[in-house]
Amino acid sequence: MSRDLYSILNVSRSADENEIKRAYRQLARQLHPDVNKDKDAAARFSEVQEAYEMLRKADTNNDGKLTRDEAKAARDQAIQKRVDTAFK
Repeated sequence: MSRDLYSILNVSRSADENEIKRAYRQLARQLHPDVNKDKDAAARFSEVQEAYEMLRKADTNNDGKLTRDEAKAARDQAIQKRVDTAFK
């Protein structure tokens, strides 16, 4: 089972855009591979980036309860819809 996007960023489900952005930036600074030489830092950094992108792009009607996989699937569907529309 995928981890919750909010727990990846260490924020509550009620966090607003600014709190999410602040948490992302703080974690990105801590986990960036150029700064943190821990062997797990690069993987964690990627996970944090993906969670932030999903939350940032998530549909506002989803009530914030998407897992990472669900958010990715929703994003992929939205992209496919745009592609289909563009090439009609």
